[in-house]
Amino acid sequence: MDYPKSIPSVGLVNGKFVDENPVAGTPGSLIPSAWGNSVTQEMLNVITAGGLVPAEADLNQLVTAIRSIVQASATNYAADTGTAGVYVAAFTPALTTLTDGTVVRVKIKTANTGASTFNPNGLGAKPIVGAAHAALQGGELVANGHAWLQYNSSLSGGSWVILASSGGAQQVVRGVSSGQAVNQSQLGSLSGVKRILNASTTLAAADVGALISVEGAAGSTQTLMPIVGVPTGGTIVFTASTSFTIVPSGSETISVPEAGNVSAIQLAQGDTITLTRDATRWWASSYSKKADLTLSMFTGANQSLVNPGFQKTPGGDIRQWGTVSLSAVGAFNPQVVGGVTWYSHFYTVTLPRAYLSQHFETVVSLAGRPSSAQGPEPLVFIKSNKLTAGPLESLTSFSVSITTPMTGWVPVIHYQSTGK
Repeated sequence: MDYPKSIPSVGLVNGKFVDENPVAGTPGSLIPSAWGNSVTQEMLNVITAGGLVPAEADLNQLVTAIRSIVQASATNYAADTGTAGVYVAAFTPALTTLTDGTVVRVKIKTANTGASTFNPNGLGAKPIVGAAHAALQGGELVANGHAWLQYNSSLSGGSWVILASSGGAQQVVRGVSSGQAVNQSQLGSLSGVKRILNASTTLAAADVGALISVEGAAGSTQTLMPIVGVPTGGTIVFTASTSFTIVPSGSETISVPEAGNVSAIQLAQGDTITLTRDATRWWASSYSKKADLTLSMFTGANQSLVNPGFQKTPGGDIRQWGTVSLSAVGAFNPQVVGGVTWYSHFYTVTLPRAYLSQHFETVVSLAGRPSSAQGPEPLVFIKSNKLTAGPLESLTSFSVSITTPMTGWVPVIHYQSTGK
């Protein structure tokens, strides 16, 4: 749209219309019908685009239509027709190029579950990022929600940044000053977010920094999240309205002062414990009933009070015991002493539980007759050894030798073993 410069007879002066000047004898400019119709049609197009019916006597329709169009932002709104994580929309009029700073509104069809892309009018899929300029993780875009997206050509070769998303989770940059917001990964240094549990539960990284109140799950097991997903210094506080057990993930352990590394902690009603993630594991940084926690180390997988059996002490040492009936003494390793042939039979006995790092000692004694059934005892020498073939001590077994002139005799031994 412009002045009718292409028609010389119009009489424009300096490219604009002028009035007739009778004094100077100069004519006024003419308005060609084609140009007048064009101007009128341009304004009618705006009026109808604003949802109004043209009325000759209404002199406010143009401004009303412009306001309506601006309020509706009809030119930058479209409904998503893609799938979860792969968003597609067709705008009218169509976007013809991706211009830095362009803002569009999209009604989301399906919620995202992770990283996502957006492709408007077939211009090519580009990543959608949050306010922290990081890839989406899931839940930032929700079904039937509206998302405001702005194109930023400087991010990863071009990305759509979420300015707002109704009903969706908001991505937050890590706060670095006292007056700034923090994101979920920084909640390890905070507390006060309460979660109530009424059944056995496996906790997630989102629970770091939370106050976990176990209320209606007597005897339940609360499993910690793997430490690999927890920032160093992250904490979880447990309060017990009923008794329950805390266990780490997989083969991980919990370090309890004066009790060592344990695979389970039992809490009774009224107990409170704070677990903190250090460089390699969880540790009980504070707890309300030290005696109860120490005693709990003697329960569950930390002991087997049978014969043979074992018990792990609060300091981490393991004590093991047992009574074993060995096989009959054979004619092995003969030696003649004073005209009598003695035989040495070596046995390997497996411990009830393997030691983790050290086998301190194993003491063996030979079971004899009770005083109520006295009689001749066989002449026997017995020795024990915690060594296996080679220079290293065995963490799973010990050896015992029986030296006697009596072959075919079946020895029974008692043993006590300690290690770590």
